[in-house]
Amino acid sequence: MTTLTSGAVEEIFKGEKPKSPVVQITQITAVGNSATPTRMKMKISDGTHEGLAMVTTDVATLLSSEAIKLFACVRLKNFLLKKMDVGATQTKLVIVMGMDLMEQLDAKVGEPVAYSAQSEGAEVPLASQTPDKPGPPSSKTPETNGASSRVAAPAFRPAPAPAAPAPGSFGNPTPIEHLNPYNNKWTIKARVTAREALKTVNTTRGETNVFSFDLCDESGEISATCWREAADRLSKVIETGKVYLISRGNLKIANKRFSSNNNQYEMNLGFDTLVQLCTDEPASMPTIRYNFVPISEIANKPTDANVDVIAVATNISPTSKIMTKAGREATKRTATLSDDSGNSIEVTLWGGQATDFPEGGEPVVAIKGLRVTEWNQKSLNTMRGSVVEVAPTLDATTRLQSWWAGGGGGSIASLSVREARGAGRDETRISLETLKEMQRAAGEMQYATVRGFISRLNPSRDDSRAIWYSSCPKCSKKVVGDESSGWNCESCGWRGDVCSWRYILQVALMDASTNGYATAFTDQATAVLGGKSADDLKAIKDQSPSEYEAILDAQQWKQYVMRLRGKMDTYNGQSRLKLQFMRIEPVNFSAEARLMLADIKKYDLPDPPSPSPPSPAAVKEEVKEEESKETGSEDVEMKDEDSL
Repeated sequence: MTTLTSGAVEEIFKGEKPKSPVVQITQITAVGNSATPTRMKMKISDGTHEGLAMVTTDVATLLSSEAIKLFACVRLKNFLLKKMDVGATQTKLVIVMGMDLMEQLDAKVGEPVAYSAQSEGAEVPLASQTPDKPGPPSSKTPETNGASSRVAAPAFRPAPAPAAPAPGSFGNPTPIEHLNPYNNKWTIKARVTAREALKTVNTTRGETNVFSFDLCDESGEISATCWREAADRLSKVIETGKVYLISRGNLKIANKRFSSNNNQYEMNLGFDTLVQLCTDEPASMPTIRYNFVPISEIANKPTDANVDVIAVATNISPTSKIMTKAGREATKRTATLSDDSGNSIEVTLWGGQATDFPEGGEPVVAIKGLRVTEWNQKSLNTMRGSVVEVAPTLDATTRLQSWWAGGGGGSIASLSVREARGAGRDETRISLETLKEMQRAAGEMQYATVRGFISRLNPSRDDSRAIWYSSCPKCSKKVVGDESSGWNCESCGWRGDVCSWRYILQVALMDASTNGYATAFTDQATAVLGGKSADDLKAIKDQSPSEYEAILDAQQWKQYVMRLRGKMDTYNGQSRLKLQFMRIEPVNFSAEARLMLADIKKYDLPDPPSPSPPSPAAVKEEVKEEESKETGSEDVEMKDEDSL
């Protein structure tokens, strides 16, 4: 175990030069904003005092490359004391030109205090001011085993260090709302509300690791990002829901395209950042800070604005895979959010947020950090730091549950409009016949929601008209070629032996009014076929055509709610309605019943008239009729007796 050289800092700052002293690095700070700084400063400690030191370029490389880290014990090989005039005062600092790593510790040794010039003027015994007399060999003579000639007192001998930094490394916590880029001497005490997994990204300097998480306290919230070694180190420490003390980092203007927090700044953490878990976390510290916006107000929000929403989730689609422009596969899921402001909006969830979202039902969800987009006029997208809570413990949850159970979802106007003209979308169900009549009358593209049955998949069942087409794995565009000679994408230039298959499925529809035909592309066809991708179903057909036919037959005569787009098309001189699926979902009977009840309430029928009292003449006439009936029945009975 390495021993610090007792009194080394005091002797160095007094101008003496102990030979190869062993000290501990208690702070590392980069000078400037470069990703690989060449100018750095640090604090060195002997367990009693600590002082400021600057390092040369060679030593800075050791620190920035993490060859020597914070709390390391090092042997100073080459150093000198530098005096600098700052105003009317004189400051001393050590210039370190060479050092070797002795041992890497996890925490500060002892409780060192900053060495100041005033300590040089303290009273000392007079005998110490006289020249030293010859005596035993100086204690500065190196020992034969190569260890430091100065042996620390037992109190300063490093013991097994705790994993977290010593409490003395942190100052008093600063509220998050008071942080600014002009002050980097701060400590915050905050709860981690969300974190991302450690990932590798490509930069101009090559591949590097990045890790980010969100923090909040009683005053505000902020995002934190760390790179390289700091990302590797903190990703193993940071846990969602825990409270930490965090010190040493830089602040910059937040990029609202990727930040979901209500703060104009975001935090960059480096290799010298200190993080300590707080076991005495205050119960008052919030877990997530919401700033809910009614859905009706989102219509006036600008594109890329960040909003928090609590609403009832319906029309939850299955997860689907898409290929991004960068050639990466992404998971997505869509849902409709409705609240008691009388509006609904479509939300798209990505990645883990899509996978973890509930598959069915009508849950109340709170989502923090949604980005407003212009897709379908107005819609919402989750971002990197979005947080999704299902049935959160909030007063708004109970209010929305009561509103929805009481039929509140019966008359909802959607802000997400798929019509080309941008007219408001109505969730009213219409028949296929009505859709055809609307199309003939308007002559333009029409959208409608229909509740009906799928009577047959791929009606022709002709191999010449397949239900899929070969596509590029990178850009999803159609490719040319075959399985023997390979495939070629004329759009992006991709070439390969294995392509991706995407659906173009013809579907026969039927409701109470008429029948029709529609085309389902990949997302909608995957939902109809029970989640089977085109690649999987083609492999099944190649191996077992009978099993393939059975899968198609099993999906027939099922009832769905279908969002359709209709357009008149001319084929062989005849006009016909060409339909395409925009969305398809199994019927939610409770939701459909609420819609029907809401439609019934729209009819303002008059109350039935109350019966008027009969007139006296009518009463007398009715009495006479009754008496005549009784007299007639008596005469009949008497005739029957005579005949007997």
